[in-house]
Amino acid sequence: MKASRIFKKGIAFVFYGFGLYLFVQIIGSCIPVNTNTACNNVVGTTIYLKTNGVHTDIIIPCTISADSTPTFSIESNGSTPSTWAAFGWGDKGFYLETPQWSDLKFKTAFKAMMYLDESVMHVRALPMPKESDSCKKLTITKEQYKVLVDYISNSFIKNGDHLEKIETEGNSKIDSFFKAQGRYSMFKTCNTWVNAGLKKAGIRTCLYTVIDKPIFWSLPKL
Repeated sequence: MKASRIFKKGIAFVFYGFGLYLFVQIIGSCIPVNTNTACNNVVGTTIYLKTNGVHTDIIIPCTISADSTPTFSIESNGSTPSTWAAFGWGDKGFYLETPQWSDLKFKTAFKAMMYLDESVMHVRALPMPKESDSCKKLTITKEQYKVLVDYISNSFIKNGDHLEKIETEGNSKIDSFFKAQGRYSMFKTCNTWVNAGLKKAGIRTCLYTVIDKPIFWSLPKL
C-alpha cells in the first residue's frame, strides 16, 4: 500500500508540474511587452525572423555592422552572394546529431530537456530573405539593432576575440556551429533565446515562450 501511495503521489506531482508548465507558457505567450516602442515605421535597419515551424532564427545583414558585430567567416552559397546571416541558439545534440526529426533519439531529447547537454550557436549564410508567413521582416532603430547584435555576440563562447568553432561533418559550407553560452532545457529553448533578444532590444514580443508561434503573433504589424 505504501508503494502504491508513493506511486500515486509521483503521478500527481508530474501531472500538476506539467499543468503548471503549460499555465506559465500560456500566460507568458499572451502578455505582450515593449508595446510602446517604435518598429517598422522607423528609418533604420531591416532584420528578419524566420521559423521552420519549430525553431526560430534571427536574420541580420552581413554588410551592416554595430560596434560588437560577431567576427566569423561567412561563405557564399554557390553563385548566390551571401549578404545575410541567420543566427540560432540551441542544443548541441539537436543541431549536430538530428538532421531530420526521424533521426531524433530519446537520449538526445532527454539530455536537451533536462539541462544535460551543451549549447551551440548555428550561423548560416543566406541571400536576401523573402518575406512569407514563416519569415517576417522588421525595421528597427539603430539603437535596437546594436542591442540585438550585442545580444547575439554575447551568446557565443569566446577565446579572447575569437569564437570557438565546432568542426562538423555532413553539414553544408554555408552552415557553421560555435560553442554557446547557457544551457538548453524545457524552460529555455531556441525560441526563448530569440524572444529574450527581442525583449532586450526593445522590440515588441511576448513575455515568455518556449515555442515559435507566440513570437510571431506578438510582432508589430506593418
